Amino acid sequence: MSFSTLFIKVLTHIPRYRLSHRVNIFGPGRLLGLKCRCIFTHETNDYVRLKRKDLHVNSGFGVLHASGTVDFVIKPACIQEYPDADRALVNIYGLPSLSCDGVNIELTGELKDILTITASPQSPNVYCEVQIPVKYDLDVKLFDKASVHILGMEADEVNLSTEEGDVNTHGLKSHNIHITTNHGNITSEGTMQGSLFIWAKKTHIKAKRLQGLMLNIEAEELSTAIDSSYMNEGQISAKCGDVIIKNLHGCTDLLIKQGRIFITGFHGQLSGFVGSGQVDIQVTDVTANSTLHINEGSLVLSILENPRHDIEVTAPSLDISEQIRSTGTISNSNKTFNLRKLNSEEHTLKATVINGGAKIKCQDWFSSLGISTDVQ
Repeated sequence: MSFSTLFIKVLTHIPRYRLSHRVNIFGPGRLLGLKCRCIFTHETNDYVRLKRKDLHVNSGFGVLHASGTVDFVIKPACIQEYPDADRALVNIYGLPSLSCDGVNIELTGELKDILTITASPQSPNVYCEVQIPVKYDLDVKLFDKASVHILGMEADEVNLSTEEGDVNTHGLKSHNIHITTNHGNITSEGTMQGSLFIWAKKTHIKAKRLQGLMLNIEAEELSTAIDSSYMNEGQISAKCGDVIIKNLHGCTDLLIKQGRIFITGFHGQLSGFVGSGQVDIQVTDVTANSTLHINEGSLVLSILENPRHDIEVTAPSLDISEQIRSTGTISNSNKTFNLRKLNSEEHTLKATVINGGAKIKCQDWFSSLGISTDVQ
């Protein structure tokens, strides 16, 4: 039986930037003390403005198409300076000796609401800063090591694509956010709000807070460091991965062929499948039937002293703390532990380890608050 077939079979039983350079992305004289202010990997102390274009655009709504081999910084035009939200400013920065050949800026559409920028100069020591009305949709397609930084934008649709470059956002809000990258990393400072779809060959995702209706992450090689995820529905899958989420809410499917899953605060419904690896989950509340399946590896399950759901754990080797053992029963030749609080078929967490061991322990006070004292 193939890995994908086995995962589907399991699911059918469940209801249901590299920040190292010194460029001022806020414009001359407006450098703010934000951690996200730098995204390039080259020094920009000697950079000057090579080109500037000031455009009158449709007030309020439009779309930006950006493509090329240079870094892009995209942010809202200053509302104090342009209260009618009808201005777009494009600045090209680079070394004084460089030209802007290969940079084209065009405003089209009957309403002057389509801004297209293509930037593929001969030198990589160039970047493009774009200021547009805050409600513009974004369509960005970058090549080679070009990266994109987005600051404080709102949109209906956001499509971001890179090859080796990173995607960095601060306060991005959209109905749908699509991110595709071959080997770029994804960083979200503040809140990324909207349905989020990520596809990557290899990526590291660092996020402060994800919030929306749907989350779908698919990667061949994946690592994450997510502080909070408040998604109604989510699916995270990878051939190999190291998935770390501090607080996970909602209905989530996790499929990792080889790797580790670490969740320090779970509230909702969970379907987890690991082919080979480790799973460490601190459970706060199970709102619907949930399962964890590990073909080969280990499980550490931390539960509240008085859990609000039923638990069933089966493994060849069980290590149960005395505090938890006294509240449940052991059967199946000491291979299955049951803890019945609700005797409900709708709020049960079932965990199975085929080859390996399972440890069940009580959360300490810090863990119950989602505070980890031992995770790097």
